[in-house]
Amino acid sequence: MDNFNKCKGKAKDSRLLKNSIIAFVIKIFSSIIGFATTIIIAKSFSAVESGFYFVSISIISVCLAFSSLGLNDLVLKLIANFYKNDELEKANGIFYKSSVWVLIASLIFTLILYFCSNSIASKMFHDETLTPTLKVFSFAIPFMALLIIQSNAIQGLGRVWQSMCLTGPIQNIFIILCLTVFGVTTSIGGAMAYIAGAIVSFLFGLFVWRKHLGVSQHINHGNDIFLVSCFPMLAVQVLIQVNTHASSFLLGLFGSINEVGYFAVGLRVATLVGFVLLAVNRVVAPQFAQMFNVNKIDELQRLVSKASRLMIVSCLPGVCLMFFFPVFIMSLFGEEFKAFSNVLRILAFGQFVNVLTGNVGLLLSMTGHEKIQRNCMFFTVIGSLILGVLLIPSYNAIGAAIMVSFGVITNNLFAWYFVYKKVGVNTLKLF
Repeated sequence: MDNFNKCKGKAKDSRLLKNSIIAFVIKIFSSIIGFATTIIIAKSFSAVESGFYFVSISIISVCLAFSSLGLNDLVLKLIANFYKNDELEKANGIFYKSSVWVLIASLIFTLILYFCSNSIASKMFHDETLTPTLKVFSFAIPFMALLIIQSNAIQGLGRVWQSMCLTGPIQNIFIILCLTVFGVTTSIGGAMAYIAGAIVSFLFGLFVWRKHLGVSQHINHGNDIFLVSCFPMLAVQVLIQVNTHASSFLLGLFGSINEVGYFAVGLRVATLVGFVLLAVNRVVAPQFAQMFNVNKIDELQRLVSKASRLMIVSCLPGVCLMFFFPVFIMSLFGEEFKAFSNVLRILAFGQFVNVLTGNVGLLLSMTGHEKIQRNCMFFTVIGSLILGVLLIPSYNAIGAAIMVSFGVITNNLFAWYFVYKKVGVNTLKLF
């Protein structure tokens, strides 16, 4: 029996390593494509047009958080459990019902953003010429919201690489093609390319879901299965986006749209450090939910420790590059970006702590502690906003970078404490 358990454990380790390698390869490819997209936009667009493009991305990201209704992690958790138990029609029912809810919500936020775009442009960013770009970007919201649901649902089926392709590589490749083939140099053209890429990704997601689930029938679920968890998770997702993008909004409010563009590039580069966390999460998220449901806490701890070792080793080279050679990295986007090298350093440090503390947010959401996750994020956002209001008017992009890193570090430390206390797992335990 001991030999059988050892063989079983080795098989699981091998499967984790194999899936992690696949996820890393896809995520590295996705990061390279995303990096290339950012470089092309920074070099092809003027500083103002780049600012318009990245600010619009930030705004629709917040709209997407509301449009998701907090269903992202819930869909992943439920479908993973139903799929493991071969309850395919129930899994299909979760997918279709959540898609309908999200579609309705996303259409509402599309209308809100479209008709409020002029007020947002003039009152928040003091530039009415941002309005047309916001209006075009608003039409991306339904496709992107459905894409996120698709990605989580397909991840629940254990189809890691297909899930990862949906929310990055396909869309960015399409954007690059549009920008280079058609010579796009405006934020409106970039918005159209963004929407086209979202539509292509959405159609691919439908194909993958229907192919791998293998059933066309679905069981209707009552609303209770969603309502129990979706509101705490909605708050979490909205707060995450506010914490991520409030720095850009405050920078636009107290500074200039040009500086928002420069800062957004630094932020996008720094978040490449966190790609290892996202890649591993794609692999282990369904297993977290399944192990916790059957009370295999020791096994869950072992899985978390292995994932943490893998993430830290993988992210160190990127962190070192960003911390010691930020001027070179920022110069890839243009000479004017060199002045923001310290911004990259600060942001990279925050992302390193994000990886170091591990899968804490995912562990809370996959183990039924959504309300704790919400509370952690709430107090983090309050602290970040206060810090941002104090620092950004005087220190501009540096203040915004400190605000972002403070939010990431504080939230992760809060979440680490509660994962240790409530779940019984220590993500900082590597061996």
